[in-house]
Amino acid sequence: MDRTTEDMKKSIFSVMGVMLVACMAMSCQKGSTVKGEVKTTAEGDGTGISAEDRAEFIRVFEDYLSYSKEYADSAAKKAGATPIGELPANPKAEAHYQQNRVHGDSLMHKCIALLKNKQDRDLLRLLEAERVNIYTYPGNTIDNELNLGWIVENLYKEEYKENEDSFYIKMLPWYEFSVLHMEMLKMLGKGDHPEYETTLGVLFLAYKHTGDKEKMRETLQKIIETGKNNPDSQYYDVAIEALEELESEGRDSNYVIAPQGL
Repeated sequence: MDRTTEDMKKSIFSVMGVMLVACMAMSCQKGSTVKGEVKTTAEGDGTGISAEDRAEFIRVFEDYLSYSKEYADSAAKKAGATPIGELPANPKAEAHYQQNRVHGDSLMHKCIALLKNKQDRDLLRLLEAERVNIYTYPGNTIDNELNLGWIVENLYKEEYKENEDSFYIKMLPWYEFSVLHMEMLKMLGKGDHPEYETTLGVLFLAYKHTGDKEKMRETLQKIIETGKNNPDSQYYDVAIEALEELESEGRDSNYVIAPQGL
């Protein structure tokens, strides 16, 4: 797993309310969930995850738990609250923040326990149910979120081995929110995240599998806008060709943009 740099670990807890509304709207889109056959192995309720990947997955959840008190206090102040032990300026905001933090901590410990017990199907169902809560958890830095997405990708790849459409439909809300998260960081002056273009690439693939041509076009335009001033862009040229193909008369896009390993 490619870990992003520590200096990019910035919280947008103060604007999470806006993002949460957008996320909930996206998750309600038609076709955002599907039913599929769950394939299990002799590993109990597991889904064929290797011991090495399982250890990496556990480390991701530990990263969520390892944010410092200084980071937590900073996130609390941005949310209109104050650090523990001080008189809160906004008791309701403080209570809400602490509720999110306690729930998130409990959730991360439960995810670790499920991984250690090789209950991977239960882990995936839990992450699906708690996705929006995770987004409001103070430990949900963009890097933690992208690493969590990597876990979910692996779990869905095992569950939908023979159904690529279902895989991408299931991953769609995860990709959408990570793109939104990175765009919000850019609005706050953080610049383009190193994984922004790659995440747009997999988001394009997800829209391609759902047949949403308008969203495909929108995503290609974002890739082009991001890559036009970046000589190291992986997808700029192919995005231009794909957009031309998409807009040509009576034809679907036959171009595939995907990062290595997906």
